[in-house]
Amino acid sequence: MSTFLLNLNPIQILNAFEAIHHFSIEDKDCQFLFKSQIGKTEELRKSKAIQLLHERPDIKWEVIETDGSWIGKIKQFNAFIQLIKNHKSKYKGNNEYRIFIGNYFTSLYRAVSNRIGGQLIVLDEGTTTLVVDLYRNKPISLSSRLKLLFNYDERFRSQLTFFTAMGKVNEIDTWLENTYSYFKKHLLVLNKNEEIWIIGTPLAELAYVSHKYYTSLIRNAVEPYINLYKIKYFLHGGENSQLKKKAFEGFGFDIINLNYPIELYLLKGRSIPYQVVSPFSSVNFYFSKMLSEKSKLIIPEIDEKEVSPLFIEKFKVIKEQQARFLCS
Repeated sequence: MSTFLLNLNPIQILNAFEAIHHFSIEDKDCQFLFKSQIGKTEELRKSKAIQLLHERPDIKWEVIETDGSWIGKIKQFNAFIQLIKNHKSKYKGNNEYRIFIGNYFTSLYRAVSNRIGGQLIVLDEGTTTLVVDLYRNKPISLSSRLKLLFNYDERFRSQLTFFTAMGKVNEIDTWLENTYSYFKKHLLVLNKNEEIWIIGTPLAELAYVSHKYYTSLIRNAVEPYINLYKIKYFLHGGENSQLKKKAFEGFGFDIINLNYPIELYLLKGRSIPYQVVSPFSSVNFYFSKMLSEKSKLIIPEIDEKEVSPLFIEKFKVIKEQQARFLCS
């Protein structure tokens, strides 16, 4: 059986490796496909997440570029389809194949999976996994209707199968549990260090809460430990590093901008943190699986009254699922 893994975010490579392990897939049967903007491909190839693929030479992978234009995206779509057809043709007499999508919320990957069919399994895409129903139930746009003329169908499937660390979200879809057993083996042999990690989130940058409220939320969570442990604040990709450095000036935090997933930083390290503080992040689900037996996870409570009305619906869905998950 051939297997295609369509990926966008580096964290999806870790989830894809877990899927390969969970479903007992051989590396030689895997084809990773990435999309990239012209001019950004070399940066992608040199990323720490892509370096993981170099450690497994039997896995085949390709990067397909686009100039970002509407026509360019259609060309990129057709290139994906052709690569998959070429890979499938090597398995004569066996037409079975699986598609793992690392970011189903990217229209290109939905369109590719809708075009070629096959068994589809969706990997976690941060907390977006938890609000799949909000996306699925949106009316189809005019631009989406026009794309259908080019066989570019970006509509959500009515039923999906998720391989997820986040538990069962609804009754419509199928939810297969990702326990992170593949990477957990490495983490469980590591010792704890004298560090507290804060997992940043762009709640303030997105105006979901105020900068003042977010800063006080973090400070109150770690204040008892400031003089006892080294505290590292890991910036989310959507955070403004200069604003955060200014906001936490005098707190004694090390502000760290990784430019790759915190999970990869954890896996490549020689020790694990004493404690993780994470107010609102998919890391809460991933780390609770990876570190449940070693490190304590602290989730500061966000006051709903401080949340913007524009965000409150999504916030409540994620908060409810997080509470259900962590109590299970």
